[in-house]
Amino acid sequence: MTHLKKVLIVDASKVIRASLAKYLKGHFKVCEETNGESAWQTLVLDSSIVAVVSAHNLAKLDGLGLAERMRANKLCRLNKMPFFMLVSDTYSETEKQHASQCGVSGFIPKSLAAAEMIGLINRLLLQMLPMIGQPDPAGGKAASPELDRPVLGAEFSGVGSDILGQVDGLSGEAATAAQRAAAFPCRRQVEDRLLELLPAAGQGRPVGVLVFGLDAYDRLIERYGAELADKVALKFSGLLARKIRTDDCIGQLAPGRVAIVAPQTDRPMCASFAERVCKALAAAQISVQGQRIAVTVSVGVATLPEDGASLSGSDLLLLANGRLEAAQRAGGNQVACASANPLPEIKQDEFLSRLKELLSATAAEAMTPCLGNVGLQIMPILNQIEQAFHFGLPIEDMNRRLWARARAERMMM
Repeated sequence: MTHLKKVLIVDASKVIRASLAKYLKGHFKVCEETNGESAWQTLVLDSSIVAVVSAHNLAKLDGLGLAERMRANKLCRLNKMPFFMLVSDTYSETEKQHASQCGVSGFIPKSLAAAEMIGLINRLLLQMLPMIGQPDPAGGKAASPELDRPVLGAEFSGVGSDILGQVDGLSGEAATAAQRAAAFPCRRQVEDRLLELLPAAGQGRPVGVLVFGLDAYDRLIERYGAELADKVALKFSGLLARKIRTDDCIGQLAPGRVAIVAPQTDRPMCASFAERVCKALAAAQISVQGQRIAVTVSVGVATLPEDGASLSGSDLLLLANGRLEAAQRAGGNQVACASANPLPEIKQDEFLSRLKELLSATAAEAMTPCLGNVGLQIMPILNQIEQAFHFGLPIEDMNRRLWARARAERMMM
């Protein structure tokens, strides 16, 4: 049976996607996405894709933005992947020149007949594919097949796949390289990144936190020992680190547990990415000491503003971590985006009574060492007061200065 190359079609129109899939059937294996952001996640997770056919106008991330993100990525398979743009007959030469500068490899007129379209894609692929997998001009050598191979993609889902390979075989230089690749920031640095994002979150910009945890990690330690279990966790963490954006932050919370902080990412986007990772790892074939083992991961997700605008960075991280643990107690290999038992709503008079009691029991001077963090907690209330009464409070400047003070306070802790 002939192995068909996989092509990703990205278009908001279901009709166009269906027509293209029909055209390419029997010549290519086709997968589809409706917007640029989900297309990017699919490209990151599925390394069997060899080309993209995309429309220009896409939601969340347009076609040119998707092409630019691919070209800027460090993975050879992404920065050299053929990217074909669907264009109308009125698409000008100036527009084509600009698109080419953004990373578009070729153009496919929407009016092209099926046979001509297949021929054009094949010709463009023949021109582009020889560049994929060639030595990196900057580094002078090809990427390491063990440490720099694309991960969370086809290696996770193929029948003969083995994404972590012979984990117990990592020794000497290979083990050192794997650990270097997974040398992440600690929990405190992750919290600092969250602290940086809180002012923007206070202005309505979403922030997502995902905590990944290898299921049954304790049993992995019991069966294979702490050192080998740690290698599995380190390698998974290192591979996961290559799949995030440049403005995302990843940090190791504990053995077998990793957190990702993602600005401009809401709950549906976090959940979509997390579910793909869970599905990919569950389908992987992993070998430890010559035996195939099943390794799954669960994910806890917490986001602003969905989980409450008044949450601090630490609160958000704890919430995501708690949801991870709930997902693991429920059987693992799943994503938890909401608490099973949300806190009961507090009535206004009860809230005011608790607030008065707390303020009367605490001297204001005692708050001096942590005024920045205290201020960040009450900023959502001040923001509401400003919107209601228009006092002219410098909300943005207050957010900025409180964030700077809170960061300094954390450094002193």
